[in-house]
Amino acid sequence: MIEVNLIPDVKREYLRAQRMRNMVVSASIMVMIVAGGAIAVLGVGLGAISAAGLVKDGEIKSGYRQLSGQSGVNDIVTIQNQLAHVSELDKARGINSRVFEVVSAVNPPAPNNIKISTIRFKPSETSIAIDGSAANSFTATDIMKKTILNTKIQYRDDSSTKEVPLASEVTITNTTYVQESDGSTALHFTLTFSYPKELTSNEYKNVTIVTPTGSIDVTDSKTHVPDGLFSSNSSKKEEK
Repeated sequence: MIEVNLIPDVKREYLRAQRMRNMVVSASIMVMIVAGGAIAVLGVGLGAISAAGLVKDGEIKSGYRQLSGQSGVNDIVTIQNQLAHVSELDKARGINSRVFEVVSAVNPPAPNNIKISTIRFKPSETSIAIDGSAANSFTATDIMKKTILNTKIQYRDDSSTKEVPLASEVTITNTTYVQESDGSTALHFTLTFSYPKELTSNEYKNVTIVTPTGSIDVTDSKTHVPDGLFSSNSSKKEEK
């Protein structure tokens, strides 16, 4: 059997190229349709977002106009701002009443007790100045000075107990003898010392004032009351 190919090679190549062209055109049309749909969806989404933004802008402007029309709005905003800092302010607030407990704790018992007339408390300088008078003269003032120097402040920090000295230095100034109304003579003076921040800190709720105790020999030299007098300690606890 003899088969004769009547289609030239050029014709076959032309038909193959034509089929390929038709496939490319069809695929391009499909891609364009899909892309157009995606653009349409994005356009609808963008339009919805823009519309929602315009609605919210209108609500904000309306709310601002309504708020601006209220009387005393500046005071309301100021109070809200202050309320936001209440916790911080409360933590920084000092418990200044502890100062009176300290002054009472370091005042020696009779006959060396000090009659206190004025207490000047300066939180910014963490200092305490006491104006007082002592019937037992320099012996009483020296006992009070050494009592302060040997007093400790105990406080709890998390789960541990810590201790700091009440004062590292005490100064006595403005000493003068004054005749009292009952005819007796007393030594008037000003006693000043700096206290640790832990004393008045609101961060520590349980604070213990540890003061020296024991028998006090009032016949000691008026300026040489021995430090060994304060060898034992007892505690006076204050809870705020």
